[in-house]
Amino acid sequence: MKKLSILALLLLSACKTTAEAPVVQRNLEFRDLTEAEKKIVSKVVADVMKDPSSAQFRWTKMGRDPAQRQQMENVDYCAMVNAKNSYGGYNGFKPYKVTLGLENGKVVDALRVELLGGSSIYNDQIEPGLVKENCQAIGLNPYDAK
Repeated sequence: MKKLSILALLLLSACKTTAEAPVVQRNLEFRDLTEAEKKIVSKVVADVMKDPSSAQFRWTKMGRDPAQRQQMENVDYCAMVNAKNSYGGYNGFKPYKVTLGLENGKVVDALRVELLGGSSIYNDQIEPGLVKENCQAIGLNPYDAK
C-alpha cells in the first residue's frame, strides 16, 4: 500500500497544473506606425472607450511576416491605451489588440479591438490577461509600448 501511495504521488507531481499560452516564434519585420496610421488605430480604439476624447496611447512597432506579404492583408497589432472612467479619473495604461487592414503594406483600416476588461473605462469586458496572452502567442508584446 505504501508503494502504491508513493507511486500515486510521483505520478501526480509529474502533472502540469497551469497552462500557458504558447509563444509563437515568427520571423517578423517590425516598423513604427506612421502618424496617419496611428490616427486610424486611435480612432477605432478610442471609439470603444467611455470617454473617447480622453484616450492616451503608447505605441509599439507593427510586425509583419515577410513570408505572408500580400497586396491586401490583415495583421494583428498590440499596444497600450489609457482613458478616463465614469468618475473622470484615469485608470492606467491597459493593453489592447487590434487587427489592422493593410494595402500594399500601409494601414488603411483597423478592426476587431480587444481590450483588457475588469475596468469601467471599457464597454467590452475581456478576461484579464487574455489580451496580453493573445499578443504574446503571436510574438507581440503590448508592454513594449512607449
